[in-house]
Amino acid sequence: RALVKFIQGAGTREAVAAAAQEGDPARLAERVCDDDFYLAELDLARNEIAAAKPQLERAAEKCPFASFERMGAAAELMRLK
Repeated sequence: RALVKFIQGAGTREAVAAAAQEGDPARLAERVCDDDFYLAELDLARNEIAAAKPQLERAAEKCPFASFERMGAAAELMRLK
């Protein structure tokens, strides 16, 4: 998966975004949500808060209601306030 490769240093954010668009259209929102959340977490680990915040906001708004990613994004945003 492109996200894992990117985290390992062998890919780009553009490749992650492109890969999220592939596959079952019914799961598109979930894939984009996952990418937003996990890329934001990586940005936070690198202390790149300005880059992480918009991704967390998207994940908190658009991820499936009971998903770990939505809850995690909401928690991170509260922590960053």
